[in-house]
Amino acid sequence: MADVFGVGIVGYGNAGRRFHRYLIGLEPGLEIRAIVARSEERQAQARQDEPQAAVYDSLEELLADKRVDLAVVATPHSSHAGICAAALGAGRNVVVDKVMCLTVEQADRIIAARDRSGRLFSVFQNRRWDGDYLTVRQVIESGKLGEVFLIQSAIGSFYAPKRWRADRAHEGGILFDWGSHLVDQALQIDSSGVETVFCSSVDRDEPDVRTEAYAQLHLCFRSGRIALIERTNTGAIEAPRFRLLGRRGAFQKCGRDPQEQAMFAGDIRSARDPEHLWGALRYRDDAGQIVEQRVPTLPGDWPAYYRNILAALRGQAPLAVTAEQCREQVRILEASVVSARETRVVRLDEAF
Repeated sequence: MADVFGVGIVGYGNAGRRFHRYLIGLEPGLEIRAIVARSEERQAQARQDEPQAAVYDSLEELLADKRVDLAVVATPHSSHAGICAAALGAGRNVVVDKVMCLTVEQADRIIAARDRSGRLFSVFQNRRWDGDYLTVRQVIESGKLGEVFLIQSAIGSFYAPKRWRADRAHEGGILFDWGSHLVDQALQIDSSGVETVFCSSVDRDEPDVRTEAYAQLHLCFRSGRIALIERTNTGAIEAPRFRLLGRRGAFQKCGRDPQEQAMFAGDIRSARDPEHLWGALRYRDDAGQIVEQRVPTLPGDWPAYYRNILAALRGQAPLAVTAEQCREQVRILEASVVSARETRVVRLDEAF
């Protein structure tokens, strides 16, 4: 068992540099030894950020570097399947940024490559450790809402996507970006399985942007629970981040998890949700009285992702985020594309 595992980052844009590099750096058992960057500007930035690491032009050069035990793939979504399969085939453990890939066929190809290699494979679903999501789980598990039959989850932003994110062929649409987190969270809350998917969307009207401006995804679970997921990048005023409806009450949480901004400022552990963004809980208690409470947001813990990766590499813990879990997420997202294109409900047992 290695004391320190060498990491190679494939792609040095926003995800590779500002997310993965930072979080990997919090784990003393992980050491960045190589970086793949295409542009001279990003290569220069990589050398400045990680002077001990080799900087390469290509994936092939990184995979030839025997010091690299773990390849972290932070490239455009459309490239994930090919890069992951190649890295696994070269005997590397692999972490890929969300979304795992764009189709179930691609997911199956990655899983087959993992099985042949016997290596670790995981997807960076860091938002399983968002404070707001952890708080939602706590509220549901408290039983105060009774049976929770509706989960609404929304992320709105107000910007025009650029570069590869402005091209649906590379990204798969806005649901494959932030939406992959929202679907993943819903699947973690309800493990009964999704029966039907319905998606409606509106395209942007800029000539140089070929993705949706708005998408709404309606998931019906076998348990009878409904998840309503909304993602937009034209949301000048944001919807509540979460809203739960139960037989005995409701819960609502506004605002986003603060870890990203704290991380960009250099100290993710300082992230705390301000009191004015704590959730609102209103329910009827056992005596029939209506109770209203503010619910403090639990601390988030994005560093837990790479703590788990290191523990799994050492054989000390199972993976928290598995390929099979993320394959189901991809299956739902692929069904959402069909649903939006054909304006119909898609039954998952009849497709993919």
